Amino acid sequence: MFWHSSVFCSGFWHKWLYPVPWVEQSYLGRIARLRGLLRGASPSTTSFNLPGVVPAKRFCHIMSSMKPTLNRRFLLVVVLCWLPAHAATISYSDSGTFTASTPTTPFSGPSEAWAFSFQANSNPTVLESNAGSVDFAFSNFSYSLDNSPVAIVPTFIRFGSSTLGGGWLMCLNGPTTNCLAGLSTLGAGPQMYTGTTSAPTLIPGAFTSNVFVVFVNTTLLFTQPNTTVLATAAIPEPSTFLSLAAGLLVFGGRRLYRRG
Repeated sequence: MFWHSSVFCSGFWHKWLYPVPWVEQSYLGRIARLRGLLRGASPSTTSFNLPGVVPAKRFCHIMSSMKPTLNRRFLLVVVLCWLPAHAATISYSDSGTFTASTPTTPFSGPSEAWAFSFQANSNPTVLESNAGSVDFAFSNFSYSLDNSPVAIVPTFIRFGSSTLGGGWLMCLNGPTTNCLAGLSTLGAGPQMYTGTTSAPTLIPGAFTSNVFVVFVNTTLLFTQPNTTVLATAAIPEPSTFLSLAAGLLVFGGRRLYRRG
Protein backbone atom coordinates (compact mmCIF):
# COMPACT_ATOMS: atom_id res chain seq x y z
CA MET A 1 0.00 0.00 0.00
CA PHE A 2 1.15 3.48 -0.81
CA TRP A 3 -0.01 6.30 1.49
CA HIS A 4 -2.14 4.29 3.91
CA SER A 5 -4.14 6.14 6.56
CA SER A 6 -1.95 4.69 9.32
CA VAL A 7 0.97 6.67 7.90
CA PHE A 8 -1.08 9.82 7.53
CA CYS A 9 -2.70 9.71 10.98
CA SER A 10 0.35 8.68 12.98
CA GLY A 11 3.94 9.78 13.49
CA PHE A 12 5.02 13.02 11.88
CA TRP A 13 1.69 14.07 10.36
CA HIS A 14 -0.26 12.99 13.46
CA LYS A 15 2.07 15.03 15.63
CA TRP A 16 1.47 18.20 13.66
CA LEU A 17 -2.20 17.73 12.87
CA TYR A 18 -3.55 16.82 16.31
CA PRO A 19 -2.20 19.82 18.28
CA VAL A 20 -4.38 21.94 16.02
CA PRO A 21 -7.82 21.53 17.61
CA TRP A 22 -9.89 22.13 14.52
CA VAL A 23 -9.54 21.64 10.79
CA GLU A 24 -11.52 23.88 8.48
CA GLN A 25 -14.66 22.20 7.26
CA SER A 26 -14.11 23.47 3.71
CA TYR A 27 -11.26 21.02 3.22
CA LEU A 28 -13.08 18.10 4.83
CA GLY A 29 -16.27 18.84 2.96
CA ARG A 30 -14.37 18.76 -0.29
CA ILE A 31 -12.69 15.47 0.61
CA ALA A 32 -15.92 13.81 1.74
CA ARG A 33 -17.65 15.00 -1.40
CA LEU A 34 -14.93 13.54 -3.62
CA ARG A 35 -15.06 10.33 -1.65
CA GLY A 36 -18.77 9.98 -2.30
CA LEU A 37 -18.40 10.74 -6.00
CA LEU A 38 -15.74 8.07 -6.44
CA ARG A 39 -18.05 5.57 -4.76
CA GLY A 40 -20.73 6.35 -7.30
CA ALA A 41 -22.95 8.70 -5.30
CA SER A 42 -24.68 11.55 -7.08
CA PRO A 43 -23.34 15.08 -6.46
CA SER A 44 -26.59 16.12 -4.80
CA THR A 45 -26.32 13.39 -2.15
CA THR A 46 -22.63 13.86 -1.39
CA SER A 47 -22.17 16.31 1.44
CA PHE A 48 -20.41 16.73 4.76
CA ASN A 49 -23.11 17.87 7.12
CA LEU A 50 -21.18 19.31 10.01
CA PRO A 51 -21.76 22.88 11.16
CA GLY A 52 -18.87 25.26 11.48
CA VAL A 53 -15.72 23.25 12.00
CA VAL A 54 -14.89 19.62 12.80
CA PRO A 55 -12.27 17.92 14.96
CA ALA A 56 -9.03 16.84 13.32
CA LYS A 57 -9.68 13.32 14.62
CA ARG A 58 -12.75 13.13 12.39
CA PHE A 59 -10.48 13.71 9.41
CA CYS A 60 -8.29 10.73 10.28
CA HIS A 61 -11.40 8.60 10.81
CA ILE A 62 -12.44 9.43 7.24
CA MET A 63 -9.01 8.52 5.91
CA SER A 64 -8.81 5.24 7.82
CA SER A 65 -12.26 4.13 6.64
CA MET A 66 -11.31 4.37 2.96
CA LYS A 67 -9.88 1.59 0.85
CA PRO A 68 -6.12 1.89 0.18
CA THR A 69 -6.69 2.65 -3.51
CA LEU A 70 -8.96 5.54 -2.62
CA ASN A 71 -6.75 6.53 0.29
CA ARG A 72 -3.81 7.36 -1.92
CA ARG A 73 -5.98 9.50 -4.21
CA PHE A 74 -7.44 11.48 -1.36
CA LEU A 75 -4.11 12.06 0.31
CA LEU A 76 -2.82 13.53 -2.93
CA VAL A 77 -5.88 15.79 -3.03
CA VAL A 78 -5.22 16.83 0.58
CA VAL A 79 -1.57 17.66 -0.15
CA LEU A 80 -2.56 19.79 -3.11
CA CYS A 81 -5.37 21.51 -1.20
CA TRP A 82 -3.02 22.39 1.66
CA LEU A 83 -0.59 24.19 -0.64
CA PRO A 84 -1.04 27.97 -0.46
CA ALA A 85 -3.22 29.29 -3.24
CA HIS A 86 -1.78 32.28 -5.01
CA ALA A 87 -3.30 34.25 -7.83
CA ALA A 88 -1.15 34.49 -10.93
CA THR A 89 0.99 37.52 -11.69
CA ILE A 90 0.36 39.05 -15.11
CA SER A 91 3.29 40.84 -16.77
CA TYR A 92 2.43 43.56 -19.31
CA SER A 93 4.76 45.03 -21.92
CA ASP A 94 4.55 47.17 -25.03
CA SER A 95 6.92 49.15 -27.22
CA GLY A 96 7.03 51.18 -30.41
CA THR A 97 8.17 54.45 -31.99
CA PHE A 98 6.39 57.76 -31.68
CA THR A 99 5.41 59.61 -34.85
CA ALA A 100 7.34 62.66 -36.02
CA SER A 101 4.48 64.94 -34.89
CA THR A 102 4.50 63.72 -31.28
CA PRO A 103 5.37 66.55 -28.87
CA THR A 104 8.38 66.49 -26.60
CA THR A 105 7.32 65.70 -23.05
CA PRO A 106 8.95 63.82 -20.16
CA PHE A 107 7.52 60.61 -21.65
CA SER A 108 7.39 61.28 -25.40
CA GLY A 109 9.38 62.74 -28.25
CA PRO A 110 9.20 62.96 -32.05
CA SER A 111 10.36 59.73 -33.74
CA GLU A 112 11.68 58.33 -30.45
CA ALA A 113 11.41 54.72 -29.36
CA TRP A 114 9.36 54.00 -26.27
CA ALA A 115 8.64 50.96 -24.10
CA PHE A 116 6.88 50.18 -20.86
CA SER A 117 6.25 47.20 -18.62
CA PHE A 118 4.50 46.52 -15.34
CA GLN A 119 2.93 43.71 -13.36
CA ALA A 120 -0.42 43.16 -11.70
CA ASN A 121 -2.17 40.41 -9.81
CA SER A 122 -4.67 38.48 -11.92
CA ASN A 123 -7.22 39.29 -9.21
CA PRO A 124 -6.02 42.82 -8.51
CA THR A 125 -6.89 45.22 -5.77
CA VAL A 126 -9.48 47.52 -7.30
CA LEU A 127 -8.76 51.19 -6.62
CA GLU A 128 -11.71 52.67 -8.48
CA SER A 129 -14.35 51.27 -10.77
CA ASN A 130 -17.55 52.13 -12.57
CA ALA A 131 -19.65 50.53 -15.29
CA GLY A 132 -17.13 51.48 -17.98
CA SER A 133 -13.67 50.96 -16.48
CA VAL A 134 -11.53 49.79 -13.58
CA ASP A 135 -8.35 51.21 -11.98
CA PHE A 136 -6.24 48.63 -10.17
CA ALA A 137 -3.04 48.22 -8.19
CA PHE A 138 0.14 47.47 -10.15
CA SER A 139 3.86 47.07 -9.46
CA ASN A 140 7.33 47.01 -11.02
CA PHE A 141 6.54 49.71 -13.56
CA SER A 142 9.31 50.75 -15.93
CA TYR A 143 9.37 53.14 -18.85
CA SER A 144 12.04 54.01 -21.39
CA LEU A 145 12.29 56.71 -24.04
CA ASP A 146 14.87 56.64 -26.80
CA ASN A 147 16.25 53.48 -25.10
CA SER A 148 16.94 55.36 -21.84
CA PRO A 149 15.02 54.70 -18.61
CA VAL A 150 12.62 57.41 -17.50
CA ALA A 151 11.87 57.93 -13.80
CA ILE A 152 8.12 58.14 -14.11
CA VAL A 153 5.27 56.19 -12.55
CA PRO A 154 1.61 56.37 -13.64
CA THR A 155 -0.79 57.99 -11.24
CA PHE A 156 -3.16 55.19 -12.28
CA ILE A 157 -3.66 52.50 -14.92
CA ARG A 158 -7.17 51.90 -16.20
CA PHE A 159 -8.70 49.08 -18.25
CA GLY A 160 -11.88 49.79 -20.17
CA SER A 161 -14.86 47.46 -20.30
CA SER A 162 -16.34 46.25 -23.57
CA THR A 163 -19.20 48.68 -22.90
CA LEU A 164 -16.71 51.55 -23.05
CA GLY A 165 -14.87 50.03 -26.01
CA GLY A 166 -12.10 48.21 -24.10
CA GLY A 167 -8.47 49.29 -24.25
CA TRP A 168 -6.32 50.88 -21.57
CA LEU A 169 -5.27 54.25 -20.19
CA MET A 170 -1.93 54.99 -18.56
CA CYS A 171 -2.15 58.34 -16.83
CA LEU A 172 1.27 59.93 -16.32
CA ASN A 173 0.07 63.22 -14.88
CA GLY A 174 -3.11 64.08 -13.06
CA PRO A 175 -5.69 62.51 -10.74
CA THR A 176 -8.21 59.84 -11.67
CA THR A 177 -10.91 62.45 -12.16
CA ASN A 178 -8.85 64.62 -14.52
CA CYS A 179 -5.92 62.92 -16.20
CA LEU A 180 -3.80 65.60 -17.87
CA ALA A 181 -1.27 63.54 -19.83
CA GLY A 182 -0.49 59.96 -20.74
CA LEU A 183 -0.86 57.13 -23.23
CA SER A 184 -4.17 55.57 -24.15
CA THR A 185 -6.06 53.09 -26.30
CA LEU A 186 -9.18 53.50 -24.15
CA GLY A 187 -12.29 52.90 -26.23
CA ALA A 188 -10.29 51.44 -29.13
CA GLY A 189 -9.12 48.02 -28.02
CA PRO A 190 -10.37 44.70 -26.64
CA GLN A 191 -11.40 44.22 -23.04
CA MET A 192 -8.36 42.94 -21.12
CA TYR A 193 -10.09 41.15 -18.29
CA THR A 194 -13.06 38.94 -17.50
CA GLY A 195 -15.72 39.43 -14.86
CA THR A 196 -17.00 42.79 -13.68
CA THR A 197 -15.21 46.07 -13.17
CA SER A 198 -15.72 45.72 -9.42
CA ALA A 199 -14.16 42.23 -9.36
CA PRO A 200 -12.09 41.78 -12.53
CA THR A 201 -9.83 38.87 -13.43
CA LEU A 202 -6.91 40.02 -15.56
CA ILE A 203 -6.09 37.63 -18.37
CA PRO A 204 -3.01 36.93 -20.53
CA GLY A 205 -3.06 37.56 -24.25
CA ALA A 206 -2.07 39.94 -27.03
CA PHE A 207 -4.33 43.00 -27.03
CA THR A 208 -4.18 45.09 -30.21
CA SER A 209 -5.80 48.51 -30.34
CA ASN A 210 -7.46 50.25 -33.28
CA VAL A 211 -6.15 53.65 -32.15
CA PHE A 212 -3.25 54.62 -29.90
CA VAL A 213 -2.78 58.21 -28.74
CA VAL A 214 -0.46 60.37 -26.70
CA PHE A 215 -2.33 63.16 -24.95
CA VAL A 216 -1.09 66.26 -23.14
CA ASN A 217 -2.98 69.14 -21.56
CA THR A 218 -6.07 66.94 -21.37
CA THR A 219 -7.37 67.32 -24.92
CA LEU A 220 -4.43 67.49 -27.35
CA LEU A 221 -4.32 64.07 -28.99
CA PHE A 222 -1.44 62.80 -31.11
CA THR A 223 -2.33 59.62 -32.96
CA GLN A 224 0.25 56.86 -33.05
CA PRO A 225 0.53 53.59 -34.98
CA ASN A 226 -1.65 50.84 -33.59
CA THR A 227 -0.01 48.99 -30.75
CA THR A 228 -0.25 45.59 -29.06
CA VAL A 229 0.10 45.05 -25.34
CA LEU A 230 1.44 41.61 -24.46
CA ALA A 231 0.17 40.14 -21.20
CA THR A 232 1.82 36.96 -19.97
CA ALA A 233 1.17 34.91 -16.85
CA ALA A 234 4.27 34.50 -14.72
CA ILE A 235 5.63 30.95 -14.29
CA PRO A 236 5.37 29.75 -10.67
CA GLU A 237 8.59 30.13 -8.72
CA PRO A 238 10.76 27.00 -8.37
CA SER A 239 10.27 27.17 -4.60
CA THR A 240 6.60 26.25 -5.09
CA PHE A 241 7.52 23.00 -6.82
CA LEU A 242 10.35 22.33 -4.36
CA SER A 243 7.95 22.63 -1.43
CA LEU A 244 5.62 20.06 -2.96
CA ALA A 245 8.53 17.73 -3.81
CA ALA A 246 9.87 17.99 -0.26
CA GLY A 247 6.48 17.02 1.14
CA LEU A 248 6.24 14.01 -1.13
CA LEU A 249 9.76 12.92 -0.19
CA VAL A 250 8.81 12.98 3.50
CA PHE A 251 5.92 10.60 2.89
CA GLY A 252 8.00 8.41 0.58
CA GLY A 253 10.81 8.27 3.14
CA ARG A 254 8.44 7.16 5.89
CA ARG A 255 7.12 4.43 3.64
CA LEU A 256 10.63 3.07 2.97
CA TYR A 257 11.54 3.37 6.64
CA ARG A 258 8.52 1.31 7.70
CA ARG A 259 9.29 -1.36 5.10
CA GLY A 260 12.88 -1.54 6.32
